Amino acid sequence: MALESKCSVDPVITKMAQVAASCGCDTTVRQDDAMKPQCGYGELGLCCRICIQGPAAINPFGGEPNQGICGAKDYTIVARNIIRMAAAGAAAHSDHGRHLVHTLHSVAEGKTTAYRIKDVKKLRKVAQKLGLRRGRQVTLYSPRRSPSWRSRTSRRRATRPPGS
Repeated sequence: MALESKCSVDPVITKMAQVAASCGCDTTVRQDDAMKPQCGYGELGLCCRICIQGPAAINPFGGEPNQGICGAKDYTIVARNIIRMAAAGAAAHSDHGRHLVHTLHSVAEGKTTAYRIKDVKKLRKVAQKLGLRRGRQVTLYSPRRSPSWRSRTSRRRATRPPGS
């Protein structure tokens, strides 16, 4: 219970962690503590496992080795790791947006009664910003093939100054 008492600055999260611990539920706080001590290279983001030549761990204090097997410096390895984590996180959650589009499509076609459009004015305003015209049939599954997508991008291209 001592771990859960200092797990967050948010008192609600601390309380929930304490309740979970008292019920015998595993928490991220306990899992993190069980993995101590963690690798200093990994904690700093200086461990590279991108290619099959590695893993490469460079010295975080400026000594040798100061670059990975492929020649990547510390800032390159950290940047690669951050970009890969961000891309993986975004890809893992992109299905939520797709689910929302399918739900909105079902609502628009009257195929579901579980949801309804509460603010029609707001919906029309968003549609206008997206370049969609009222009463026009748009394919929701492939935005690149949608006529409205083509017209928006061609308008943007036409208004860009030369050389941009």
